[in-house]
Amino acid sequence: MSSRLQTVLLVAAVAVVVALATVSIVANGAQPEHSDVALGTHNPASVSVSGDTRGSSDPGTSQISDATGSTTSTPSATPSPTSTSASSSTVSAVSTSTTTNSGTEKVWVSVVSTTPQTSDDVNTGLTQSAAQTLISQINSYWSTQSGSAVTVQLAGFETRSLGESTCDPNAALSAEETGSFGGMFARSAWKGTHEHLLVLSAESCNADSFATVGGVGGEIFSGNGIGTTMGVPYLLHEFGHNLGFEHADASICTNTTSYDGKTADISFTSTVCPTREYDDYFDIMGYTVKNATPNLSSPQRILAGWMTNYATITSSSATTTTTLTPLGSSGGTQALKVIDPISGDAYYIEYRTNAGLDATSAEFNYGLQCDPAMSGYTICELDSNKTLGDVRVLRVLPIAATGANGTTVLATGLTAGSSDKTKRHTHLNTGDGFSSVDGAFTISVLSMSASKGAAISVTFGAPTSTPTPTPSPTYTTVPATQQLTTAPAHAAPGHRRLF
Repeated sequence: MSSRLQTVLLVAAVAVVVALATVSIVANGAQPEHSDVALGTHNPASVSVSGDTRGSSDPGTSQISDATGSTTSTPSATPSPTSTSASSSTVSAVSTSTTTNSGTEKVWVSVVSTTPQTSDDVNTGLTQSAAQTLISQINSYWSTQSGSAVTVQLAGFETRSLGESTCDPNAALSAEETGSFGGMFARSAWKGTHEHLLVLSAESCNADSFATVGGVGGEIFSGNGIGTTMGVPYLLHEFGHNLGFEHADASICTNTTSYDGKTADISFTSTVCPTREYDDYFDIMGYTVKNATPNLSSPQRILAGWMTNYATITSSSATTTTTLTPLGSSGGTQALKVIDPISGDAYYIEYRTNAGLDATSAEFNYGLQCDPAMSGYTICELDSNKTLGDVRVLRVLPIAATGANGTTVLATGLTAGSSDKTKRHTHLNTGDGFSSVDGAFTISVLSMSASKGAAISVTFGAPTSTPTPTPSPTYTTVPATQQLTTAPAHAAPGHRRLF
């Protein structure tokens, strides 16, 4: 191609950017990488936008996103992007390099004013400097969760005005896909690249936040700002979707003998083990709660290959006793993966305490709250013991229509001072037991100590007696009159789009 023709094309590309009313663009000095890496078995080609309600508007498509990234990369300080003007020759240039990123997720931040009015611009302070701080916070969280397998960097920053009459989040993201950063995210060009488009709306746009799920890259829209109270927790959750994680839910099985059910019985529409979406407050992929940034649960870490300090328990030995250290602590065995010898299903046991990131969880900072009954059974939560912590039993919740995995925590314990087996909370205390639905194994909590760990016994074979969880001891909690600030239970319809 002649140099004159190249110049003409470049000027045309810049004109398009200017016509889209780009106020300022800051791009990384290096060209963005667009590798031709196959998505692999964990990353189906179909990736969909999450409206943060599963079902009609939050389908997932990928079990984990970084199937090809290095698991040994060390997180580094997010580099400061190099400023360029709208007429710069690097505005819309896109590299055709096939080099694979080694676990580095590059985030391109576009601050958008959807409407010309400024009176509704409730999200302020959306500057390049603030974006740098935000990406550093996202990097810190997900680097910690992944054991340094994931590094998040700010790759570019821009501000844009769309000139729409109203703020429609879905329409705004569509416009950003085709127009932001010279169109580099158009037609799902981000798939397989580790590149992420983060659209921060100056307007609230119904306080909506949603993201694509999986695909080794992704898109995020948020109208919740970047404040540490709610904005950052929202974006940590949404970036988790980009990394391939579905929601963290809670299930209560109507079997009052084992408090368990078959895999096929655990679903949102089941009457055998009804499940409530988002209802795991100990997981960043559950409800978004004010100031809460709890850990990602152990099943997702293990499935992603991020966690190695767990023990797999099989029926090769009749009884095994293990002391679990709290999830997120510095050492020890932090989870058990128990394989049911009859069904082959995996059960995950973890210990959560009022320390580190988990100290921010609503479980330790609110009073007992119970959900509306499902099939006559009620899940209760937010009554975790600040002194001793909680032992939890989790299962993986596959979403058959999409191939993505979520998790669900089982309601296995009786609430304080109650013997009502139809009303249970999502953890076990000292002396409590749990058996699988087929009776293949039994779990017993022998002791709990935040400093010494939780002693867990796993016995295979039919239990000699039916384990009955004992009611939780009474202890002081924050008054239940305090109201949670959570993500909306149902986002506006119409956010589902397949790429």
